[in-house]
Amino acid sequence: MGNVDLWRRKAEACLEKAHAVSDRQRARLLLVQAHNYLKHAEETEAQQLSARRATESQLAV
Repeated sequence: MGNVDLWRRKAEACLEKAHAVSDRQRARLLLVQAHNYLKHAEETEAQQLSARRATESQLAV
């Protein structure tokens, strides 16, 4: 889960920066970057869950 937490922390940092920035275009870019980090977190988490389920089903056999 370390990678998921890393992506989420990066997204949170981008959101904090976007909130503090007065330049609208820069804030928008930071929001897009935060969105991409959260997307990576979701994809990583889904892969980890899939791998865990595959391992559990192999152990059950």
